[in-house]
Amino acid sequence: MAIAHSKDYIFVRDSKVADPQTLVPAYRIFMSHQGSESWEEIRLPGELKAFKMYGDDSGLYVSSYGNGQLWHYEPSSKEWTNLIKMQLTEKQEYYVFAIAKFNGGLLVSIAGYNDTANSNDNTGLILHRQPDGEWKNIAPPDSVACFVYDHRVSLHFTDAREWHGKLLIASVECGLWAYDNVSWQKLPVSPPWPGRDNINDNPYAIELHKDRLYVGQYSYGGVQEIQEDYSRVQVDSNTATNGNYHVRTPIYVKTLISTGEHLIVAGRDPGLPVVYMGDKGEPKGWRDLGYSSWCPPGSFRCIALATYGLDIVGDTLYAAAWEGVFKFPLSDLEKSIKDEKSYYDYYPD
Repeated sequence: MAIAHSKDYIFVRDSKVADPQTLVPAYRIFMSHQGSESWEEIRLPGELKAFKMYGDDSGLYVSSYGNGQLWHYEPSSKEWTNLIKMQLTEKQEYYVFAIAKFNGGLLVSIAGYNDTANSNDNTGLILHRQPDGEWKNIAPPDSVACFVYDHRVSLHFTDAREWHGKLLIASVECGLWAYDNVSWQKLPVSPPWPGRDNINDNPYAIELHKDRLYVGQYSYGGVQEIQEDYSRVQVDSNTATNGNYHVRTPIYVKTLISTGEHLIVAGRDPGLPVVYMGDKGEPKGWRDLGYSSWCPPGSFRCIALATYGLDIVGDTLYAAAWEGVFKFPLSDLEKSIKDEKSYYDYYPD
């Protein structure tokens, strides 16, 4: 369900459920090393229900499901440190939806309910860790909110990047926002889905690639490029010139990652990671990083249903997928996509 790394340590969170009747997750995390074929399960603190993961050179950061906690794991010593521990009442429920970095400090997005019986009684915190270790809430006031099916939702994000000294966040419910250390600015949203004028497809994943910002959208909108003036340019339109809806970019985007040379996206459709060719001349479009790149010889399909996360460790691309964890040498990337068709060939006007 998720993958992250710290130096040459690799971490994955799986999707096993502890109770098949209630579908309560087991909250398991496993650790390995680059080049190793073995994994060990990490013993989690009793209060930690592993939700989101983020890695840097200091170790792994893990947020907790439902109780608004954030923990740090140091892989060499195998020690856990609690960084955020909210004091919640029985009626409160908070989630750390994302972990990122801004101005050299850790950034977390926390949102949840002050009263679980009232869906409109919610709040959002965007906490930025200061050099002295204190947490500063940089979220806009609760008056800045959005509405999903008439329900009020506080601003929170699923992914974030620092770009030209500003913070850019992607929120499925609230769209794309920029923060300049003083105030927040809401950026233009994407066009409605074809035939669904009342629904805007908001962003989920965000990545920097060759000094451009790319946003992957949660459902049908695909992948869009953000200009420095914050105007949006859709990389490849999912609406054909005849007005019909065609899939020309990946949809149901879960993650974007840049190798420095290539932009790679993954999600549910297609389940395979795909590589953007629009900044590399003709032919444009996206190319599947096909089955033969991931599967053993003779295997028809080993990775396809959904890819939830991508990570790059050294010279290797790792994918956290429904079927397991897969790895691919980046040195073979150009060769693997050379003869793959683009979405233009599959879905002509």
